[in-house]
Amino acid sequence: MARRVSSEGSAAAKLSAKPAGPFDPSAVPPSPDYTRQACWAARPDAARAEADCFYVHATSHFGTAWNAAWDDDAAAAQVRELHVGMHATAFQDACDVYAPHYRQISYAAFGTRTPEEARPAADLAYSDVAAAFAEFLKRNAEARRPYFIAAHSQGAMHATRLVQELDGTAGAERCVAAYLVGMSIPLSVLDGLRTFRPCEGPQHAGGALISWQLKTADAAVDDDSKNYLNVATGGPGCPTPNGGWINGTGPTLQVSPLVWRAHHLGPEPPAATEEHLGVALPVYEPGFTPLAIFDGSFRSSLQRIMRSKRKLSATATAYQVVVGGLGDKVAQYDLGQGVGDLHPLDFSCFYYNLQRDVARRLAAYYACRRDGPRAAL
Repeated sequence: MARRVSSEGSAAAKLSAKPAGPFDPSAVPPSPDYTRQACWAARPDAARAEADCFYVHATSHFGTAWNAAWDDDAAAAQVRELHVGMHATAFQDACDVYAPHYRQISYAAFGTRTPEEARPAADLAYSDVAAAFAEFLKRNAEARRPYFIAAHSQGAMHATRLVQELDGTAGAERCVAAYLVGMSIPLSVLDGLRTFRPCEGPQHAGGALISWQLKTADAAVDDDSKNYLNVATGGPGCPTPNGGWINGTGPTLQVSPLVWRAHHLGPEPPAATEEHLGVALPVYEPGFTPLAIFDGSFRSSLQRIMRSKRKLSATATAYQVVVGGLGDKVAQYDLGQGVGDLHPLDFSCFYYNLQRDVARRLAAYYACRRDGPRAAL
């Protein structure tokens, strides 16, 4: 089957578009079949690494539909290039990566009038993520392999719901950590979880929950005013364990990718802060224009990932992780979420520290199972 191609106008029009009318369940795109390779942006043919990673990508559809078709060509191209290519690759040294295409909520749906309007679209998108994870877990369980969950932005919203539903099940015991990056997760929605809990440190290997939203000092806040659950007026909010939703209310899960301990658990000694290992920068073929992905006529131009030696700091607060060391010019960039908000760089700024953390946490997981259930904590 040929991939679908968006045909809803220019990139600028798509970025400002709104859904044409109320969500219509009879008009949703056909569902994916996750037994087929075509429904995955990444899925290994055979086991290569000693663990697995289930990765849920961020928004990559900018049309006026409530939900994108899973096989939309332009959206799939961005997933391969910018999401799997620049985020999930941080896990590939230690893990075989599984990354499903799904009927994601479109960018336009986050700008609707009320959160309630967007929640049916979120439910549809999540139904695909849950189905993909069920297929992933079936393969993973047969081999009894440890695994990670990783997600960014919209993907982190769906992965938060996935973690809540997975908590306490047999499959949850093999989850080393869940990196739910780029989405505000109120601490209140984590209360009562049994298998999963906020990350206690770099050796926490078994149900560790990790999240951060990067901002510069100029964009830092000490309240909910720039909580991602509130900035998009029609964003569905954050899922709760009882099947409901809430908007931004109170402190959120924030873990510095240089300390690896949830802010609300209290400070680590200064010696616990690890060295920043560099920023990951994509290197494209000459003449590559990222906005070309919106046109549907796109081929992969990512040549490699380059390491910048710039040294950054990362200080967790109750509402974000504040990044220092970028320089005044870069710190003032508006990357689509407002000046000083580093949302598109949530993985890139600390890519190599994340890469090291995954390997270290996996080693701690195996050590924990040799020496006792809490020996590595």
